[in-house]
Amino acid sequence: MRKELKRYSSIGNRAGILLLCKKILTGQLEDLPSIEVSCTFINGVDLNFKCGIIAFEEIKLISIVNQKCLAQSLFYSEQNESLFINQLCRFCINALIDMDMINVANIKYNEIKDCFQIPKYAFKMECSVYRNLLITFGALIQDDIFFTVNDGFESDFSKFISKKRHISQAQLLENLEKEQFIGEKGEEFVLNFEKKRCPFSVNQKRKIKRISVIDASAGFDIQSFEDEISENKRFIEVKTYSGRIHFYWSANEIRAARLRGASYFIYLVDFNKIECQGYVPIIIPNPYLNIKDKSIWDMQPSSFEVTTKMQEDELKKCIPLG
Repeated sequence: MRKELKRYSSIGNRAGILLLCKKILTGQLEDLPSIEVSCTFINGVDLNFKCGIIAFEEIKLISIVNQKCLAQSLFYSEQNESLFINQLCRFCINALIDMDMINVANIKYNEIKDCFQIPKYAFKMECSVYRNLLITFGALIQDDIFFTVNDGFESDFSKFISKKRHISQAQLLENLEKEQFIGEKGEEFVLNFEKKRCPFSVNQKRKIKRISVIDASAGFDIQSFEDEISENKRFIEVKTYSGRIHFYWSANEIRAARLRGASYFIYLVDFNKIECQGYVPIIIPNPYLNIKDKSIWDMQPSSFEVTTKMQEDELKKCIPLG
């Protein structure tokens, strides 16, 4: 069926897609030939019925036996049509990522526009129908080169991509899985820590984002703000350790630290203290200067492992306040 989808680009316009959903996503066994007739020649409705049926069956929105159709997990609601549209978009986003129809490695964070963007070439040909559905309902915003992810759906992309990566990484060695688990817990801790660090407004808290889930090449993990009265951004690389204080600093992260200067921070998180009430991580402002030019750090150029012989309390006293 996926090969057949390459022949199509769109199910139809907004009215057509919603009409199809209203007819087949009912929770009841529906007769497809009858529905096709009822959807024909309606003013203002553009609908490729065959394309819609193939597309919905491919992502398991419906099952079909002997020209009878049954909705599987999502049902149309005229009373809550906006909610239904959001659910439909999330279902399509999940399906695209789960079925590898988007190369998620190509999704990038645009720092200037404060948004995630997907280049057109990241979409496989057979997913044009779903991509255009997401455009129709505003989940994706079309540009010349990129599709911008509507900020209302950023969390869905993050969640589904994270889920996909967890599944694929289940085959890695146990120590790599443990490192990833520790790293993700550290990032989640810092995300929550940042939202509480200042009396940010609700809107400011919404803009404090975990960038690394979608764009692992950004050179930082979390975007926050300097304080509640400033629009100056704080770019945070999270390094979570267990045991001795150490972390690995990639060339890309060093370059990001050099370019962003005083706006860039490394947060050192002790994994074993994350659950302790009131725990504050070690915060290193402008690490390009405060690590490379400080004698308290030992940097190994082969792997950029950064260590210190100091204890946590001593180290906090030596680092300028962030």
